[in-house]
Amino acid sequence: MKKQLLFNFSKSLARKMPFRMAAFTALTLLTAQASFAQTWAGGTSVEFTEPLNWSTAPDFSLSNTYSIGAVVAPNNNPVLNTPLSAASFGILNMGIGSNFTINASLTTNHSTNSSVDGTLNVNAGTFKLQKLYIGVASGASAVVNVATGGILNGTGVWRIGSQNNSGTHNLFIKDGGKFIMDLGSSLTIGTTSSRRGVLTVNTGGLAQISGGLTISTTGSTTVSNGTINVDGGSLEYNPVDLNIGAGKINISAGSFKLLNTTGTTTITNSSTTADVAVIKITGGSLDVAGPLAIGNSTVAGLVTVNLTGGTMNIAGNLTISEFAGAKTAVFNIDAGSIVLAGDQKSAIDALVTAGAIKATTLRTISVAYDGTKTTIVANVTPLGVNDVALDANAIVVYAQNQNINIQSGNAALSEVKVYDLNGRLVASKSSIESKETSIPLNNSNGVYVVKVTTTDGAVVTKKIIQ
Repeated sequence: MKKQLLFNFSKSLARKMPFRMAAFTALTLLTAQASFAQTWAGGTSVEFTEPLNWSTAPDFSLSNTYSIGAVVAPNNNPVLNTPLSAASFGILNMGIGSNFTINASLTTNHSTNSSVDGTLNVNAGTFKLQKLYIGVASGASAVVNVATGGILNGTGVWRIGSQNNSGTHNLFIKDGGKFIMDLGSSLTIGTTSSRRGVLTVNTGGLAQISGGLTISTTGSTTVSNGTINVDGGSLEYNPVDLNIGAGKINISAGSFKLLNTTGTTTITNSSTTADVAVIKITGGSLDVAGPLAIGNSTVAGLVTVNLTGGTMNIAGNLTISEFAGAKTAVFNIDAGSIVLAGDQKSAIDALVTAGAIKATTLRTISVAYDGTKTTIVANVTPLGVNDVALDANAIVVYAQNQNINIQSGNAALSEVKVYDLNGRLVASKSSIESKETSIPLNNSNGVYVVKVTTTDGAVVTKKIIQ
């Protein structure tokens, strides 16, 4: 209808002015028409594609800007139930307090970024965008949920976290949802310590990243700028290089898979200062499909891997880079294991000697090759051996009536910690300032390691059976 009106108007103009002037005028009007901004008004229904729900009736085939603000009764939160796949569909801007649910496919190839400062729910269909910024405005706390049968697909430049304003912004993939970044795309998570971005992959969720991934920006000064949480789902990353910046990767369940098989995969922290990037594995697995090089050779940023459970599987050699003569990555192992393909025992022993692979308190590193693979674990320290010169006979530890009793014949007791044979702390007592104490074990039978510290700083460990 609008196109017909413009056509008739151009014919009228043509009668009174030269053809070129009439054509120019009509083209100008069409260009203005194509860039109209539409604002969600609601009230009629929740359907996103219903023209009466917008400030002016939109033509979704045109490259317009569609803005959704905070919804106030009697207006409705928009819901897309009818697919929109026109290649020229424009820009989507969601303001603070907005809420938009997608239950059908929506595609836009517009080169200008869409933005989310409210809550976006992708529950079904595929939402495909070239550019999306999650978290832009001051005071925003953006949330994007991808669940059920929804797919969120990026083809260009994406960002989680504002470049200019403080706030924490989240992308959650869960309950059968999928997040896919195509080859040639890029995703940046977080900017600074106050401009945070978080990607969380929960149980049933799948994230596949074939383009570039940066967790926080180069030169950041804290470890909390960008975060990826793998908590029961699966995150698959294809490129060769993974730059963590000064960010965090937390794996508690599920798997984080580095799929590159064409060469050595690198995990780096591109910070030019001694900032720390942290990979924390408490369960699940970090799986590397080939050789792995971790750390930096040209900058001082440090990568720390804390393994307290789960498994790190590397289908190739493990190397740790150096900068200015110092290792730029360190592994701290408490529980769980690192499994490497082939015989790497000598190389790993050298890294242990260099302090790049370490065990936590009450544990020692063990490296074994079984003919096909090399396994690194942290075993409980041999029991009954003093950590500091102290007469072990001066400390008496025994179990009685579901209690562990400790007596000192020398200095007063300062602290007692009780561990099970897996190295887990099961009981503790501090600020004792007495030569005897007891700790209840709540009817838990088994073998325990008791670490006793006296007020003069001496430490002894003993094994008991409850």
